Amino acid sequence: MKFRTCNTVEITYGGKTLLAHNAVLNVKSALSQNLAYAKYVVMGGGGGGAAAAKTAVLTDVNASVTRGKLFARYTAALAPDECAGAEFSFFGLSADAQTLFNRADFPPLIKEEGKELSVSITVWIELSEGAAGRLFGGDNPLVRFLLGEKPLPDQIECVRGTCDALNAPHNRALAPSAYYPASAVFNSESLTLTAAVPASVPEVIITAGRVPVLRAFVRENRVGQTLYTAAVNADRTVSLPCADAASVVSVTGSDGTFYPDARLFHGAGRLFKTADKVSFNAGRGAEFSGDYLCEYAAVSMRNELMTMRADADGPKTSYRVVYGGGGFMTCAGGYLALFGDNLQIYGPDGAKTEYPAASGGAQNVIVNEGNVFHYVTASPGGKVCRYKIANGAVTLLDAAERGQGVKIFRAGFLIGIYGAGVCHLASAAGVNGPKSAALADVLDSCGEIESVTFGDDCALVKTAVGEFDKLVTFDGGDILEVAKAPVTVSRGGLFVIGGAVKRLAEFNRSTRALAIAPGDLDTPDIKDACALGRDLLVLTADGAVDTYYRSRNGAYLFCPNFTYPSTVQALVRPRAAFSGNVTASFTVSF
Repeated sequence: MKFRTCNTVEITYGGKTLLAHNAVLNVKSALSQNLAYAKYVVMGGGGGGAAAAKTAVLTDVNASVTRGKLFARYTAALAPDECAGAEFSFFGLSADAQTLFNRADFPPLIKEEGKELSVSITVWIELSEGAAGRLFGGDNPLVRFLLGEKPLPDQIECVRGTCDALNAPHNRALAPSAYYPASAVFNSESLTLTAAVPASVPEVIITAGRVPVLRAFVRENRVGQTLYTAAVNADRTVSLPCADAASVVSVTGSDGTFYPDARLFHGAGRLFKTADKVSFNAGRGAEFSGDYLCEYAAVSMRNELMTMRADADGPKTSYRVVYGGGGFMTCAGGYLALFGDNLQIYGPDGAKTEYPAASGGAQNVIVNEGNVFHYVTASPGGKVCRYKIANGAVTLLDAAERGQGVKIFRAGFLIGIYGAGVCHLASAAGVNGPKSAALADVLDSCGEIESVTFGDDCALVKTAVGEFDKLVTFDGGDILEVAKAPVTVSRGGLFVIGGAVKRLAEFNRSTRALAIAPGDLDTPDIKDACALGRDLLVLTADGAVDTYYRSRNGAYLFCPNFTYPSTVQALVRPRAAFSGNVTASFTVSF
């Protein structure tokens, strides 16, 4: 990590204010000796020596990389009766009231009796590209050291962390089971912090005085390749037994079919508040919509929609469009659909296309599969229309009366249509699509249904009556009872349950109980959550949107062209397995 220290010196005297900007004069010398170079404000001139030295008062500071620019402001003053007749032409900071570690020169001024002279020196740090990611969020002792406030504590240690976020600062509680010794070596150009922890760890955290200051990631090496054979689920996903899969080399079906478009996803894991990413207020009534691949999302913001895309560095905003209500949905590939009298589809670049031949209904669902859109509408009376949109042309596939109780919903890259006791899962590629017998049984037995939402390998059916909602698993067709609560199901097994973002841990097939992992994020006013890449967007009841990072848990393959039921062989490159000690070394260049 490299940084540069700069400062602004402000002098107030006789009703006038003078400013000077410059790089800190000799910060390397001070830091290499572990000195607090801003302990004193030195004022001098005339014959070139120091005429006065006052203890610096820290009046403002930001030592957390998660809150913006890192800076400290120091002040000092000469009382009206101090140093009368002395000449001042330079001001600076010092560790010992004599040696200057920065200096700003001004036109000479004579201190008169009865006039106060005040000095304000603001020091800030400019970090090199990407360096901020390795600083730990929160009040950081290393930052305070670099800003000249206080020496680095003698107690330098390390702990094993649990987050595998790459080069990103995080705010989170640190409750280590053990501390391990670390070393701090100062030289004329840098500070090197080195630590070793036993066994396999996703993260090493350096602490100073038992406060976390830096983090390193040790699971970035790739080793070997492993071949897994696994069954394809009904939603075209494959659950891999390797939680730490890094990438997919190849995927081949049991019939020899090669699937070049198979993608790798990771489950929920733990959630960490992520700094310097998407954070804003969308207003009350805001809603999320994300695509099945967790690559794109949109959020309604008062009278407009804002689209976002997943990026290695976190969510990135794309474009905004005017929105007057009527419903919207994000599709794979970065497409945004607005429902109304005419269907409107915005491309990843924000270009709009209208389709007058496809008019909206009371319920609207759309999916994109290979740039072919499957659009389904349902009227209040139960008429269901299915459209296929390809190459700019709209084709009405069929229109059928399904009764007033018909429900349509998105099931991954498929669309579910339930009515008259039958549930169909249809796609743009197939007219009829597969039937889900277990889901149909649940829908048929639940009476009035509020909604059906899909996660990995399961569907949650919210019922209007009774004590429980129903969770249907696809791999075994199990039907589990879930206590009624405001629940949203997202990919990766994420649930929003009664204001808490939790994750699906396992199904107990003998007791037919649902196990939920302890809440990683529990806030009473959480309304919804939307996965976007390795991050999670969280929406509160008052419209606040914040970003949380999802560390790895389970691994999944997804491909819309998987054959079901079948098995596939996936050649996967796992993350490195470590034994013995893992060593992390940080170099902070002055």
